[in-house]
Amino acid sequence: MRHRVGLIGFAFAMAVVAPQASFAADTIFSSEPASSWTVTLGVEGRNALNVLDDLKVAVLDGTLDGSTLARLKVASEGLTEGSGDPGLDQVLGEIDLRVAVELAKAGMKSA
Repeated sequence: MRHRVGLIGFAFAMAVVAPQASFAADTIFSSEPASSWTVTLGVEGRNALNVLDDLKVAVLDGTLDGSTLARLKVASEGLTEGSGDPGLDQVLGEIDLRVAVELAKAGMKSA
């Protein structure tokens, strides 16, 4: 039963955090012209959100394997590098935290 509650909590957290982070990233990117570095970080952030979504589906389906976790670890690389935009840095920090939590639950260290 405890394992089932953990899955429900994970699904709830992903349902709440991922859309908010995605909305914030969309808002930041649409408000002003971005440097190539900011765009690169934004793409990395979106990629991490996509892999977190894949992780959520795999956990709920019971098909979680090492390749999804490895993709998540790779997706987390570079998320904490500063963009110069405080709003983007905050969103990327929240994504990085979510990634680090999921990797820690799986017994892996984030990049």
